[in-house]
Amino acid sequence: MYVCHNLRLVYLAVPRTASRSIAQYLTERHNAVPEGKNHMPGGHHGINVPVLEQCQADGYRVVSVVRNPWDYMVSWWHHGQHWLKTNGWSEYLRVWPVSEKNRYHLNGRPFLRWTQVSTDIIRYEELLPGLEEILGEVVQLPRKGISDDRKPYHTYYNEEDRQFIADWYAPEIEEYGYRFEGEVDQ
Repeated sequence: MYVCHNLRLVYLAVPRTASRSIAQYLTERHNAVPEGKNHMPGGHHGINVPVLEQCQADGYRVVSVVRNPWDYMVSWWHHGQHWLKTNGWSEYLRVWPVSEKNRYHLNGRPFLRWTQVSTDIIRYEELLPGLEEILGEVVQLPRKGISDDRKPYHTYYNEEDRQFIADWYAPEIEEYGYRFEGEVDQ
């Protein structure tokens, strides 16, 4: 989490949602202070609860980002497939959400840890306009943690895998209005 006192804003860095790019931008442009790095394994995705609670009491905005679950899982595949010993993509989809190595999901939900305390939630697919509206400025994010070799997310899915994600992440899909876009490989 990052606190921008001059903006009265807390940014909760959600994994695989351009979090390092946003954090760098806020740190360089708005003197964001990293808080919570030691409060969750995985560095800057942690939340320093006492600092967050004080910021909330002081009326700070709390911002987080959500992402289309089908795209989110492709991002995890490119970022962390080596963390799990699986027999390829389909098995990874089923193992990652419940793996003890996945320290980011809360009760199986990928965004709940951050969104349950957020006042503003930006969809990753509308990231720049969302940030610009909240910050009141044109935003140009640095490129961090991007998988340049990945294809559009829909090309990774067969019908069974697509449906698995639809079922597993049904609460997120419903809450944020996501849908699978593109053709399903057969």
